[in-house]
Amino acid sequence: ILSLDNDWIVRTWNRGAEMMFGYSESEIVGKHFKILVPEEIQARGEIEWLAQQMNAHGYVRNYETERIAKDGHRVIVDLTRSAVRNERGKIVGSSAILRDITARVRSEQAIQQLNLELETKVAERTSQLAAATEELRRRNAELERANHELQKLDELKSEFVSMVSHELRAPLTNINGSLELLLEGESACVYPEHREMLQIVSEQSQRLTRLVQGILNVSRIEAGQLVLQ
Repeated sequence: ILSLDNDWIVRTWNRGAEMMFGYSESEIVGKHFKILVPEEIQARGEIEWLAQQMNAHGYVRNYETERIAKDGHRVIVDLTRSAVRNERGKIVGSSAILRDITARVRSEQAIQQLNLELETKVAERTSQLAAATEELRRRNAELERANHELQKLDELKSEFVSMVSHELRAPLTNINGSLELLLEGESACVYPEHREMLQIVSEQSQRLTRLVQGILNVSRIEAGQLVLQ
């Protein structure tokens, strides 16, 4: 608690003020109160604004600002100032009550910083999740394309198996039958060198027949139609 005259000179200074700012009563009384006001706050015109408020309303209540102690450290204060009037109602000075709210404000600032950091992390996480979702969507699209291609390949395989069963089995059957007649029939070839060539053709034709049959068996296995005995 302190009091000022109309020239803003400190006139009284209690023990609480001494403990808050480090000045003894003899060091501060008689000096302009701007000794307590940081230079940048003075530059903002706070002293003039306080004077206007006092002249207009006669008081300033719960005004949050900063003051500077003797050792240079900053004190965040809640300021209440009231005009002091004489018996004729004329303002002859003012009294000021300052409460040190530094710890409270620092805690609030720390909470605000934590909230800001949390919001930043949430935003980053949201961005990461959005990117992951987009990547998942892209991969799903790729899988759908791959599945579509596999379906096309499966259709091509089915067409190929159908072609094998219809287009190759019939001519192979005719070839094998003709070769049997040439080798074993009533009009079988009697020339050894010719029979040898026909035997090679017969073996390769039968080999091709077994290959076709293997393909058809694989198709039946995939379709669950192969009966084992």
